[in-house]
This record gives sequence, structure tokens and C-alpha cells, in this order.
Amino acid sequence: MLTQEANRPRFARSSVSLREMIRIYDACIQVREISKEQLDLSDEMALIATNAEIAAAKSTLNKEAFIVLANETGKIALQMSAHVASILQDSDRLAQDALVGVQRTRRLKHFHEGRRLVQDAENAQAVGEVIGNLEGVLSDIYANILGRLDQIEQGRQAISKQTVKVARIITYFRIEASRDDLYGAYFRNIGDDLDSLCQTAHTVSDQMGAVLAAAQHP
Repeated sequence: MLTQEANRPRFARSSVSLREMIRIYDACIQVREISKEQLDLSDEMALIATNAEIAAAKSTLNKEAFIVLANETGKIALQMSAHVASILQDSDRLAQDALVGVQRTRRLKHFHEGRRLVQDAENAQAVGEVIGNLEGVLSDIYANILGRLDQIEQGRQAISKQTVKVARIITYFRIEASRDDLYGAYFRNIGDDLDSLCQTAHTVSDQMGAVLAAAQHP
């Protein structure tokens, strides 16, 4: 004769553990903080571009070339800001979603623990259905977060391409600066400042890439 325990329905445990959800939450927080750094860098680049435009207007020898370079730098800075702002907004929502996931995973853990204490098979069935629903919700949350992290990675790559464009502009700034005896030093400094920003941007982008890779492929 079967016992009550034997009659109790069996349910698979959630494939998303509490530890895993907390790990994803931490990754989302890191992405949000790194994107703030990227936004600061793009703002600095826009400021440099504005200063370059002002200086270009004073140049008598290479005014047209400097204005073109300054304008192009400003456009790239705006495009980078747009990408970063989108990442920052999405990472903020992801952190909120991941926090909900953590809360529900904890709730699910309590249900799993409580179900072992339920003696009545009918009640155990009801608890099992709640567990199944929670597991489905968590699975959707987890899959959604991973998909959006992949989109953020695409945005990160787009920003990196913009940084490569700035690196080319730096070369032209330096070439044109060598032709301007009066304002050459100023534009060489602009090139140096942009170069420093680009190096920092590469470092920050690599940090972002490492966090995203670890989150998607632990």
C-alpha cells in the first residue's frame, strides 16, 4: 500500500537558483555603474569638441580643416552619448528586474522548504502548482535579462566603433596642428586629450565586456 508521501506529486526544482539570480543582479549593477563612466567620457569628448570649434574659428591657416574635425568629433560624441544613455537606461531596468527575480527566487525557496512539511496530498498539489508558476515566471525573467544583456553587448560594440573613429580624427588633428604655427600647440593638446579619453574608453569598454561575458557565460 502506498503511503501519503509516495502519493505526493513530484516537481522539478527551479533551474534558476538563488545564487545564480543574485549573480545576475550583481552583474546588472556593475553594468549600470560602468555605463555611468562611459557617459562621463562621452560628455568630456563633447566638451573638447566644443572647445575645438571655438579655437578653429580663430585659426587663419587651417580654419576649415579644424572646423570639420571638431564638428565630426562632436557628432561622434553625441552618437556615443545616445548609445550610452540607452545602455544606462536599460541596465537600470535590468537591475530592477533582477532584484524582482532575487525576491521571487527567495520566495520559491521558501515554498520548496514548506512543501516538505505538507502532509495532505491535495495541499501538496496546490503548493506544487504555485511552485511551478513561480518557476515559469523566474525562467522568463532570467531569459529576458540574458537577452537584454546581449543587446547591451551590441551597444558596447557600437560605442567601441565610435571610439575607433575618434582615434582616426586624432591623427588628422595632429597633422593639421603641424601646419599651424600659431594654434598648432593648442590643437596638438586637443589631440592628446582625445587620445587619453580614447584609451580610458577602451579600458572601460573592456571592463564592460568582461562583466557581460561573465554574466552570460559563467
